[in-house]
Amino acid sequence: MERDHRGRVSALVRLCAAYHTLGNRRLANAASRDALEAATASGDRAALLTAECARGAVLQLWDPPKAAEALDHALELAHGDPRAEAVILNNRGNLRAQAGQHGAAITDFRRSAELSNAQPEAAAQALLNAAMSSLRERDWSQTTQLLSAGLQHTDRVGDGATAPKLWIKAALLSAELTRAGDKSADTPSTGKAEALLARAQAATEKSGDFRTASLAAGEHGHLHELAGRMAAAMNQSETAAFLAQRAGAPDLLYRWEWQLGRVAKQTGDRDGALAAYRRAVRTLDSATLRHDIALAASQRHGASGFRQSVGPLFYELADLLLQSSAKLDSSAARQARLLEARNTVELLKSAELDDYFQDPCQTVVRKKIRDVDAISPKTAVIYPISLSDRLELLVSLPGGVMERVQVPVGAVELDRLAKDLQYKLRTRTTYEWVAVSRQLHTLLLTDLGPKLDAAGVETLVFVPDGALRMLPMGALYDGDKFLAERYALAVTPGLTLMDPQAPGWVRPNLLLGGLSQARLGYTALPSVAAELQEVRNTFGGVSLTDQQFTVAGIRNEFGREQFSIVHLATHGEFDRNASKSFLLTYDGQLSLDGLESLVRPSQFRGQPVELLTLSACQTAAGDDRAALGLAGVAIKAGARSALATLWSVDDKASAALVTLFYAEIRKHPELSKARALQSAQQQLMHTLNYRHPYYWSAFLIIGNWL
Repeated sequence: MERDHRGRVSALVRLCAAYHTLGNRRLANAASRDALEAATASGDRAALLTAECARGAVLQLWDPPKAAEALDHALELAHGDPRAEAVILNNRGNLRAQAGQHGAAITDFRRSAELSNAQPEAAAQALLNAAMSSLRERDWSQTTQLLSAGLQHTDRVGDGATAPKLWIKAALLSAELTRAGDKSADTPSTGKAEALLARAQAATEKSGDFRTASLAAGEHGHLHELAGRMAAAMNQSETAAFLAQRAGAPDLLYRWEWQLGRVAKQTGDRDGALAAYRRAVRTLDSATLRHDIALAASQRHGASGFRQSVGPLFYELADLLLQSSAKLDSSAARQARLLEARNTVELLKSAELDDYFQDPCQTVVRKKIRDVDAISPKTAVIYPISLSDRLELLVSLPGGVMERVQVPVGAVELDRLAKDLQYKLRTRTTYEWVAVSRQLHTLLLTDLGPKLDAAGVETLVFVPDGALRMLPMGALYDGDKFLAERYALAVTPGLTLMDPQAPGWVRPNLLLGGLSQARLGYTALPSVAAELQEVRNTFGGVSLTDQQFTVAGIRNEFGREQFSIVHLATHGEFDRNASKSFLLTYDGQLSLDGLESLVRPSQFRGQPVELLTLSACQTAAGDDRAALGLAGVAIKAGARSALATLWSVDDKASAALVTLFYAEIRKHPELSKARALQSAQQQLMHTLNYRHPYYWSAFLIIGNWL
């Protein structure tokens, strides 16, 4: 019987590891939970220890507090078993280091090394991990001591299969310490790092471990690149790329192709650089590979790790493409080069949405997809690409011509201005927003405006990126009018839309829900009841308010019939971590995954929700990753479009605006949703009590604006 329990737990743990590797958080979590339940029911201490260790591993990235609980419990169970204690302490040290708790991590790593003294590989690993945490604490002396101790244990490992990996880790630590630390005589030199990498490369090439050999050669090439030894950097990078191909390791291959691109660019070989960058992006264009990179990056950099880790690759290629486009003689060739630059950044945006929602399938399931460029006349699509020294605006005008507008503002300054404007707009008692709004209007519209006027543009569709996701474009002010007065505005997270057609509002079927009462620490929204009633008076529909507004209640209504509009007036938050984003219900929180489970089935039945309205939600202030979740909410939920807010607006103003919006749709069913929102915003901004853009500019049409 004991063997049966252990076998079941072991099978579930292996299943958990497989799901974790594939990136299926839900199934990995379920398998780890089942393993823990089976082990607990058996009363088998060894099985319980195995299950807790697995749960700690699977929860490390997605739920660190629960991962810590699992590892702490595993440590209690392992008491008296030095080998098991050492493994758990090393894992807990990694968890603490991930959270920035480097002092506590070093304590765990040191203790793990002590318990592993008879196992030089485990001791070396723990000490090198401790050295990395010490380096993050900028304690150069302690880092040097830990690195030295780790190398002593590494020498005891011998020349087996694991030793080269430890040499590489030690080499990278040594090189980083040299660059960042005190240049005293006791600090290792890059010569030591290069010697370790050469030793690792020679040993692994001889043994046939081409993956580790590629890693050693590539990192050696990177050291040459940093030192300005470009010929040596090119030679080692080419060797690394060749070895990565032999090893079938695309996660390494894209890095060395990227490195070859940087080196070629530094030597003035623009054609060689473009070729290498293109190869790197093609190699990275795999959902599985991107997921693996995102997991590794989030361990190093947190929730925004994917963009921080690979974003520069896409922007560096886009920059090369944009610069080279100006040197092409043929107009067709220039257009093709601009299109390639835009599509390069679009690949990053798509991957970033996958990473945010942890669901690589969410863009695949959309049907009837078309490019936004070719949908409607009198519409311009504006695609900003923010680079370190400038902002590039790629503008698709009616007729299919793409224009390139360069704006003299770098990414850092643009980020500062966007955050400053949003902060000042949220302070409704002052007009400090005017100066920064006019500055941004001047930057973004001075050269672009005449092109829009000449083309007869009436609607602007922005595909924002980075800090611009947080910017309420309608509030840009030229000293006379707001941008929302001159144009209907919409945003979309990417260049494709699901089934982009005018909805025709003859008989819309509405599901209305909301909270007017204070719940779970959130303030009351007394105007919600009137808002829902006004919308219901306009279009009819089913209404769930307060005690009726529960997850079960919403699910029941979706089970009964199809809805073309889902209007939810309740507190909600979009966090930089999608798992912490939610809508408040009477009985708890509705997660984005939960919202998707309710809304998306209608898409599969051929009648997707036309409009998802979230009238009291907000993004985390100043956080462009949180705004990414807001931008992608329609895609995630399976709706054609969303009406949502960048911040939580006064509930009376919110009720007034959405009532006006629906009234416009009712009176003028031929109007696009963007035009209906524009009309509602214009009416509100000319109302004495709601003149300040705080009240109306936070509202965005996201996705299909038709």
